[in-house]
Amino acid sequence: MCAALSAVFITIPSSATAQTTIPLRELPPAEKLSPEKFQNVFAVRQIGDGKVLVNDGVRMRLSMLDAELKLSSIVLDSASTATAKYGNRATPIIAYLGDSTFFPDFDSRVLLVIDPHGKIARSVALPYTNHLSQLWISASGVDGNGNLVLRPNPPTKPKNSAPDPSTGYTTVVNNTPDSAAIVRDNFDTRKVDTIARVQYPSGMRNEIVRNGDGDMVKSHATVIPLQNQDVWAMLSDGTLAVVRSHDYHVDLRRTDGTWQSGEKLPFDWKLLTQAEKQRLVDSTRRMIDTQVQEVENRDGKKAARYKKTRIIQTMASATLGIPLPPEATKAQIEAFADYEIVLDVVIASQLPDYYPALSLGAANADADGNLWILPATSSNGNDGRLVYDVIDNNAKFVTRVRLPAQRSIAGFGKNGIVYLRYREPDGQWRVERTRWR
Repeated sequence: MCAALSAVFITIPSSATAQTTIPLRELPPAEKLSPEKFQNVFAVRQIGDGKVLVNDGVRMRLSMLDAELKLSSIVLDSASTATAKYGNRATPIIAYLGDSTFFPDFDSRVLLVIDPHGKIARSVALPYTNHLSQLWISASGVDGNGNLVLRPNPPTKPKNSAPDPSTGYTTVVNNTPDSAAIVRDNFDTRKVDTIARVQYPSGMRNEIVRNGDGDMVKSHATVIPLQNQDVWAMLSDGTLAVVRSHDYHVDLRRTDGTWQSGEKLPFDWKLLTQAEKQRLVDSTRRMIDTQVQEVENRDGKKAARYKKTRIIQTMASATLGIPLPPEATKAQIEAFADYEIVLDVVIASQLPDYYPALSLGAANADADGNLWILPATSSNGNDGRLVYDVIDNNAKFVTRVRLPAQRSIAGFGKNGIVYLRYREPDGQWRVERTRWR
């Protein structure tokens, strides 16, 4: 799953009594439904005259729908006959100034600017080109001056142990910081600067054992299923909004660099008992063992060993939203190095005492200056319907909004418009439009 494209959330029902004093609105049923079906709907962006761009990252196509949600044109496509190419992997769309849209072109290593008519107007080079690849795995946005804002993955800091006298082996512990920088790529000055820091744990502890020749002997990874992490989004006026997970409040960084900290928001905290911690650890362990065994039975031990490394990546992805590489080819599996792979799960006592407040990608900005947050727990979501907290441009709580069944938010339009994604029984997706106010 790609955090910049589409997020999958696990809503944990709360055992607490519903907080009846918290205002709750039911999002009305759709007023418009797209006749066009999509293989997936990663994001929807409303542009001029009620038209919308629909990013289908599975089909690798960017479509434009008219104000009636009928297909108007294909903006970018992965088909060999397409004039404007989408690329060979799912790619985020980023709201740029006005009704223009950024689209990362990973092959040319530039940002394409798509105008309100769905035409490629120009391209923009990043001050630091390595940040382009980070857009595939990170949330991103644009500030009030049109500069790109993103959160690159923090670098690991390997720490070598002293060689074991009996074997000569060295253990390398890859320490990943539990916080990360949100940076701004300034297109005018061509400089990159840090504008905020967020709590961002790795979700994984990893140790690598090497022999005296430097060859890998053992890879030992420990999965941490639950950790607190901050989420963020760029509001429609270019304000950076950071949701702090430890006490559930919002910090705002204005376009002039000043900060405003909001009060703690109402939240349904859910205690994670020792028994629930152990069940989570055990279920994670079973999932890992089952996947490895299935691949070993089907494709042999070497393929299963490769699969185990992908499970390590999968578990990190579940925590961090990191997209996975494509499945290995037979040649890649055969060439895979023969070293020991150990995959553990953290012991139950090391998990937090409360379910984390937020999942990665749980904050989205609407077109009217509000921040929509999807908490990990909600006493209003026991029927499985997603419940969002709406926060205004002063970091104050506005209301809770409960979505219709089997819907999730794909994007927003001005004056309270909300675009929803809905999966049909045939597996195809449609776009719906409604209003929350």
